[in-house]
Amino acid sequence: EGFCPVTLFDTRKWRRADVRWGVVHRDRTYLFAGPDEQRRFLENPDRYAPMLSGYDPVRYVEQGQLVDGRRQHGVWFRNQMFLFADEGSLERFWKNPDVVVPRVEQAMRATAGDGMLRR
Repeated sequence: EGFCPVTLFDTRKWRRADVRWGVVHRDRTYLFAGPDEQRRFLENPDRYAPMLSGYDPVRYVEQGQLVDGRRQHGVWFRNQMFLFADEGSLERFWKNPDVVVPRVEQAMRATAGDGMLRR
């Protein structure tokens, strides 16, 4: 939606990004507030990107589907942003995050080599 993930991670505030500073990571385009934020992202992209590249982790674990999460249903958990498709999915996450998170982390590790960075 055009917000800088590095600024969000550091300040927990939504800041508009600049299209001049973009990167594709795990097939998602990320835009940044400036060159410093882009550089920091490139050093450790999975730290700043939403977990599971912004796909709904509950839908992934329960149904094996990659459904886009929405900013309106985003939460911080263990210093990582998670996005959910809807309120129901978010509620199911809070009932059992210790089951969902390890399965999502495992999927992320398994696809780490697919996270090629392109500017």
